Amino acid sequence: MLAVFVVLGRETSVTWARRTAARHLEAGAIGAAQRSLNWAAWVSQGNYRTDLMRATCARRLGEIDAWRSALEKADRDGAPVASVELERKLGNLRWGQVESVAWSDYDALVEVGAAPRDAVHSVVHGLLAKGTREKAQKLIDAWESNTADEENAADRCEASFLRGVCWWSAGQLDLAQAEFQRVLDLQPRHEMAHAGLARLFEDQLRYSQALEHDRWLVAAAPDRESARVDLARLLRKAGRLDDARALITPPASGSDASEPLALELAELEFESGNYKAAKRWFEHGHLDKQRAPETIRTAAINAALLGDVEQAERLFPQVDDPQGISRRRDELRRRVAIDPADLVATRELEQLPMRSTLLPPPTGGNTSEPTPAGLFSRHCAACHGQEGYGAGRAARYLHPRPRNLRAEAYRLSSTLNHIPTPADIEYVIRMGIPGTSMPSFARLPEDQQRMLAEEVQRLFGERFGDGGTVSVAGDVLPLPTIGPPNAESIARGRAAYFRSGCQHCHGDDGTAATVGMLYDDAGRPTSARNLVHDPLKGGPQGESLYRRIRLGMPGTPHPASPGLGEEDLTALVHFCQSLGREPKQQLTNHERAARAAKRRSSSPIDPAPDQSATSAPVP
Repeated sequence: MLAVFVVLGRETSVTWARRTAARHLEAGAIGAAQRSLNWAAWVSQGNYRTDLMRATCARRLGEIDAWRSALEKADRDGAPVASVELERKLGNLRWGQVESVAWSDYDALVEVGAAPRDAVHSVVHGLLAKGTREKAQKLIDAWESNTADEENAADRCEASFLRGVCWWSAGQLDLAQAEFQRVLDLQPRHEMAHAGLARLFEDQLRYSQALEHDRWLVAAAPDRESARVDLARLLRKAGRLDDARALITPPASGSDASEPLALELAELEFESGNYKAAKRWFEHGHLDKQRAPETIRTAAINAALLGDVEQAERLFPQVDDPQGISRRRDELRRRVAIDPADLVATRELEQLPMRSTLLPPPTGGNTSEPTPAGLFSRHCAACHGQEGYGAGRAARYLHPRPRNLRAEAYRLSSTLNHIPTPADIEYVIRMGIPGTSMPSFARLPEDQQRMLAEEVQRLFGERFGDGGTVSVAGDVLPLPTIGPPNAESIARGRAAYFRSGCQHCHGDDGTAATVGMLYDDAGRPTSARNLVHDPLKGGPQGESLYRRIRLGMPGTPHPASPGLGEEDLTALVHFCQSLGREPKQQLTNHERAARAAKRRSSSPIDPAPDQSATSAPVP
């Protein structure tokens, strides 16, 4: 372009750059148009015509903040009031930021000088924003038959693209895909058609196909942050966290990050298990603004996992908005009715709550005197559910799933009949369960830990009809004195390890067998601990290991070992302790789920056990 400037001079070369941008826009190549406009702005700063074309590009992309910025600059640079007002009308209609949108708005826009393609694009999007899809479809048909030039590929592409958007809003994804593909057949550089296919495939979890289009968009507009954020989000959803992180680099000052970038960085940190960093980025992303339910849900879960219950309680109602749920349910039912094979819609429909699951509002009274039920509601209900059935708001996003405290066997009991004592429950509350999303509540005062244990005991005990477990808990397993290991006890423990078949699940070297899948009593996928690198659920202490080997872990494939004598049990404890290495690997929630999915895909058996014992009551 520098050669053009030398040959044509300043004004002529700027005009040539804008005309080049217009040709790119007609082909849908918005990134190429923006590069031409950037060059024009560099050659001739403060030119309102360049600013107005930049506003057009941003409007086409749906980037409202960039559109406003370009329009304000055009106004400052002396653009005619009529030109600014026309672009403002196009934008306000495009985003539905007017009291009403009507078919007549198209004629009014064209009458005051709007290009027909710009006018139909804005009015159709405005009609869709107002929920009048049928009017939008009729406008497209009328515009294509009466206005669009059959010889002009740009007109036909605009009609096909807008029709695809309408089909998508109706949940008819196959028809939307066909229209977007028709656009690309005519104009392969049409960025909005590529973006439409990428988001359509993303919604269907067809990540490999979506990635093709998002990569193309980043190549076409490498300086466009929104394209990189979209590709990073897709890579994150596909489990490629490192690739996603390499694509979007946070600015030196976190406060300089745009809201979309901050929110994607927050999602990345959450998936990586860096909950404190995720919180900081969520704050930069301004959650007080209207956000997608998925974003609010992640922020709420992140707050809950950090123990910021007040923030979680403020966010969850935005996700559980009854009207929003109702609208989404109607949309999903329509999609399933159109296409019964739409498994994505079917799965989401099954997961939507049938009634509000909001936590009850705080009751009056002296907040310095917490109750067991109040503490459970504040600290536990987000994951375990208000009634303890394991169906809290965060439950379906955690791996492993939170326990059904009413019906499931208690994993870490100390009794011969596996029914936990209050001390067992309090131990888990205080220590948490390493390798899961169950955190330690050691920060709570001891009296509050005790009250939480009482509430869990009450929920578990209702199955016995006495409101508690004390009367039904069996004798506590007596523990021998477990001294330090020595070469002889480790060798004896190793022999017991292989004689008892421990290697079949934990592996010959303790790093866990990798073939096949294990399931707990509820049919959920589970895995044997890597005794070398994983943190142990009950802790590495000798007494805890002795209980786990002797009593097993009820509800899981880990068996009890009543046939082992005390000396063999103690030796086996020493051998298991000798396998451990530091530091322990701390997997994120996403990594645990991904490993389980990988094991499950390689398992030849996929049982479908009765899960009635662990499901919440049907509302």
